[in-house]
Amino acid sequence: MLKTWLHAYLARHSNEVFCPMSQYHHSSSKCTTMSGFLPLEDLEPTLSDVLAFIDTFDSDTTASTASSSSSDNGNSPRPSPSPQSAVERRKTRKAAASRRCQQKKRAELLALRAQVTALESRLKELSTEKRTGSVGTRLDRNQRLSVTQLWRDKALLEQQLRRQSEERNRQLMAVVARQSSVAQTVRNVLNGVTNVVNIEEALRTPPPTNTPSVLEGFVPNLHDAIYGELSANLSRMYVDVNTRFTSLGTIMIQDVSTGVHVMTDAVTGVPFVELKTATTTSLSLKDTEKVVMCLKACHYNRYRKYLTELGVKKETEYELRDEEMALALSCLSLSRSYEEENRRMLTFSTLVCDHPTESELRFREEGFVVATRSPINPLAGTVIQSCYRLTPEISSGQVSGVAIKDATKMFVLQNLGNRIWSNLQQIQANCVEAQLNPAAIPATC
Repeated sequence: MLKTWLHAYLARHSNEVFCPMSQYHHSSSKCTTMSGFLPLEDLEPTLSDVLAFIDTFDSDTTASTASSSSSDNGNSPRPSPSPQSAVERRKTRKAAASRRCQQKKRAELLALRAQVTALESRLKELSTEKRTGSVGTRLDRNQRLSVTQLWRDKALLEQQLRRQSEERNRQLMAVVARQSSVAQTVRNVLNGVTNVVNIEEALRTPPPTNTPSVLEGFVPNLHDAIYGELSANLSRMYVDVNTRFTSLGTIMIQDVSTGVHVMTDAVTGVPFVELKTATTTSLSLKDTEKVVMCLKACHYNRYRKYLTELGVKKETEYELRDEEMALALSCLSLSRSYEEENRRMLTFSTLVCDHPTESELRFREEGFVVATRSPINPLAGTVIQSCYRLTPEISSGQVSGVAIKDATKMFVLQNLGNRIWSNLQQIQANCVEAQLNPAAIPATC
């Protein structure tokens, strides 16, 4: 009866769709595919499941009805259809459950598709808003020109400030250089006065009874004092070279000399001679060392020399002469050689006087010669630089005949300076000759 009624109902309302989740009847034109409703083609399997479920109870109901009617009427029983077995009913239920699971998954899939569609729409809206915002923040031509001009002005200001800082830095460096020069000059003056006092103290020692020669007049106490002072000068000179000339590829000497010129110290007013040379060669550092040291050995072989723990001591005496004046001088000199990885250095310091014990004219010589690997070609190139300074000592007492002594000082400065200048020029000439003729390079120093 129920099955017959359902078929009749569906026949009358075939143009309508039953949505079980909403529990309302809707026309097919109004039914949607949202998560609470099912389309028409998806609704037919559900109705089939309902009808199959009803069929499982149909046979039992028919059998009970037939038996009751036969017992009531007393008629003979009519044959009834055999009921479905338990296995068939279980298969039917499983098929219905499987279809319900599929429909549930399909509904979830449709819901997810609807969600994807909504998210895509939202993404399009956000993209449109972003493009609209970027267009809104885009600068026009006048604004771009204003921003460019602002940054250009800022860059020009930074450049001007940097140039002002560099100029200020150069001024400060010049002031520091002047102060350093003045301090060095004052230091030299104080050292000269101290040395004079020490030497005069040593002179108080009585000389031997036998009158010595001019060179042998250096008494032991005075001799040790002089060499001790020369050794201190060499140590200071080595430190100055290391602190001032630390770069391998930098030309150490500036304002290279073109000849001998007597200059006057701006602080003390003392005349002095300063010589500076710098040259480059295509010789290796080892070959340059051989050339320089060979020239030094040839010069030293003419005089008495001693190798001591302080360095190489040299005692010389020579005569300076021109058309108007002649003067014999005695010298005590101390020199040291330094052999380093990238350079070779020779330093020397000398006391020059006209008499060893009773001298009113004393001069100080000091200088160095440095051979450094060339920065352009370190293996086959060398830079040779030298510096020499000759300064008279300041006397601690009044000296008679000041004008005559001043003339003698100028005579010594000019002539002794010419001798040293000739030696420095000879070093350069020998290096040039060794470049042109490698056979001129000595085998040993």
